[in-house]
Amino acid sequence: MLDVLTLVTGVAALLLAAWCGWAAYRDQPTKDWHFIGMAVVSVLALIQLIAGIVLLARGEEPEQGTTIFVAYLLGAFACVPAAGFMSLAERTRWGSVTVAAAWRRPRRPRSAAVRHLGRLRWRRRMSGQPASG
Repeated sequence: MLDVLTLVTGVAALLLAAWCGWAAYRDQPTKDWHFIGMAVVSVLALIQLIAGIVLLARGEEPEQGTTIFVAYLLGAFACVPAAGFMSLAERTRWGSVTVAAAWRRPRRPRSAAVRHLGRLRWRRRMSGQPASG
């Protein structure tokens, strides 16, 4: 489930980045519809954050450590509202550029976090332990 959620979140974020990039190209500021798109991606990132915490609560341990895993999830979630507030402060085309540029960063940490849990599940399957989740 986390792999599908990561894919959906990444695709939604890339679509929003393209949409805001197109608005910046056309010399338009972010509009209400862009903020609705940001809210959708924020909700998806929140769901992913909650799912990651639930997996940790079940006893799963990420390969690189719990601190890095949680930091990646929190950073991916916090990036979305931060870009929205920055674009509210800059009501020119550069607000749209800010939102479009912000979506490049969270993709990598989310993927890394999901890879950590995927490796853990694979190792448990190979060792004969039941995989939780």
